Amino acid sequence: MDFTVFLNDIRHSPDYRDQIVYVHEIAASAARHGELDVSEPVRRMLAARGITQLYSHQTTAITAARNGADVLVATGTASGKSLCYQIPIIERVLDDPAATALLLFPTKALCQDQFRGLHAALEAAGLPEVPAGVYDGDTPSATRRQLRDGANLILTNPDMLHAGILPRHARWASFLARLRVVVLDELHVYSGIFGSNMANVLRRLERLCAHYGARPQYLACSATVGNPRELSRAVTGRDVTLVDEDGGPHGKRTYVLWNPPRERARAWRGRRSANVEAHALMALLVANGVRTITFSKAKMTAEMIHRYVSARLRETAPHLLGALAPYRGGYLPEERREIERRLFNGELLGVSTTKALELGINIGGLDASILVGYPGTLAAFFQQAGRAGRATDDALVVLVGLDTPANQYVMSHPEYLFARPVEEAALDPDNPFVVTGHLRCATHELALPDAEVGRFGAYALTALEVLEQNQKVRRIDGRWYHAARELPQAEISLRSYSDANVVIEDVDSGKILGALDKFDASPLLHPGAIYLHAGDTWQVLTLDLERNIARVKRVEVDYYTQPLGGTDIHHIDQCLREKPFGAGRAYWGEVTAHFHNWGYEKVRFYELDALSRHAVDLPSFSLETMAVWIVPPEALMARVRAAGLDAFNGLRGVGYAARMLLPLFITCDTLDFSHSIGSANSEWNAIFIYERYPLGLGFTEKAYDLLHEILPAV
Repeated sequence: MDFTVFLNDIRHSPDYRDQIVYVHEIAASAARHGELDVSEPVRRMLAARGITQLYSHQTTAITAARNGADVLVATGTASGKSLCYQIPIIERVLDDPAATALLLFPTKALCQDQFRGLHAALEAAGLPEVPAGVYDGDTPSATRRQLRDGANLILTNPDMLHAGILPRHARWASFLARLRVVVLDELHVYSGIFGSNMANVLRRLERLCAHYGARPQYLACSATVGNPRELSRAVTGRDVTLVDEDGGPHGKRTYVLWNPPRERARAWRGRRSANVEAHALMALLVANGVRTITFSKAKMTAEMIHRYVSARLRETAPHLLGALAPYRGGYLPEERREIERRLFNGELLGVSTTKALELGINIGGLDASILVGYPGTLAAFFQQAGRAGRATDDALVVLVGLDTPANQYVMSHPEYLFARPVEEAALDPDNPFVVTGHLRCATHELALPDAEVGRFGAYALTALEVLEQNQKVRRIDGRWYHAARELPQAEISLRSYSDANVVIEDVDSGKILGALDKFDASPLLHPGAIYLHAGDTWQVLTLDLERNIARVKRVEVDYYTQPLGGTDIHHIDQCLREKPFGAGRAYWGEVTAHFHNWGYEKVRFYELDALSRHAVDLPSFSLETMAVWIVPPEALMARVRAAGLDAFNGLRGVGYAARMLLPLFITCDTLDFSHSIGSANSEWNAIFIYERYPLGLGFTEKAYDLLHEILPAV
């Protein structure tokens, strides 16, 4: 489709209300190639894919890998990064048929997708006898044993490595002793809690490899981040050869900033729902045969947009209803696989998803990408945008603005998207909360000598002493041993600080619909909540947080529910840093926070105003974490009051805006934080922004350092 014509048609339609506030076009660019001598098997593999020349970044990365370097390739979407590790692996197996490689992907879907590509590469290279396979929670037990005992190439995810492979390393002794390559795909996702955990999983893996006499080489791929070397160093503990000059070709890309119009009928003059705007765009594109993916930040938003698009197409193009699907976390594995298959085969014209499809799963050639709200980071923005217009195809990317400070800032300052560096990723591998759990795992896997304690960071010895006091480990003759009955790996989640998932059961059939993280369950699965699944509405009847099960019943309603709750700093535990900031002062340190969801509201579909509010009895959560806080001078507060303004609400507004803008400066999400005003032992007007993770993940310390940039934007 000619997207210039498409946009002009929209501008001249009777329903258009000046929603297109900015258009940015990037012209198509030709490929830049490099020279590389390859073996005949590799040549056959490339020929099977129609490749006669490699891109410049591919030849640079492969050459560095051949020289034994740890390599990080940080180039754009669809730039052929997978060849940067597939070719070195094939060459390694050709040179040493006993060599093994471990390929780690952050999701099961990406793992399955990349296995298809690797299997095809081995077949085309004439190496079908090289044993390779996916080893994850969906792999049958018999196949797992075959792969463990005989495979050269194992594809898995960090969770399975953490809980399934490392605890049983004796059974993997032969594989680990011959391990030559570890692939880390989508390295940019390893930030925050996931990245901090991943760094410690790799510390444990390297320790076991050394035990069996191996030191594998890292080959990593990443989307663009502001600090790729620092991120790689934090995750792997090693310096890498960075390859970030993208030599791949690109089709023309048209970026549109679409701002919903103001609703004049509303007293508060808010903007029309971004969900309504996005679904109308998606329905129009799908009706015109444009393969479209729509990204939302929340699971329920993705479900609602699918529901809205289906309703519209039911009236305008009912024959296309079967070509739509929602996709998000919480679906059963077989549901996800079927949607992925239909996308790859071109059976679906439209998919409404969360960031679950942001990563590089091969979902075929898509034409348009709609983003409902700025996703929080430039890395995520360009990753989601890049799902459309693969290779040399033209693409349309529409960012629909939410009625929030951050989104409206982006709508009026497009240079924030197109004229600034990508944010830096933030993680803290030495976080004591994170390290403590992995020390339990490490000692369970192999006794930890005093000389190796430093491998786990500056707080490792203190953490071991605390664990010893709690009878989880024991020190004997200079070594630390696991001393508890439980399997520690089963108690540690890599992706959150929750210790369990809540399964969702249909009371009528007994069927399990899916699962949610325990900390997401309270606001989304409380009694009375409407849970959306595959476009259908289910009412939550009961939520049992002791047994971790929510029971739901299929209902037909014309509304959805939104949680209501409060969060606040109870007290400051310890101030670690402080500095003058303008006329006031800024601080960073340890705090204790409380979270409580006290109710919910019903909101009619397609609208934003609440129909009614309802109380709900849910437990409160207490959290020891890190915060940055700012204290304006009392004289300024007096001036505010003298002007007849509400100082407290003004402070809350500043805190909210600052929290919403943090993702513009560091790689994080607004949901990683909360904000509040004052505490039991602070000034009444202290503006707190704190992390929603035990002991924090380094986000607020970066924010403290960048306050001189963040507050002017606020």
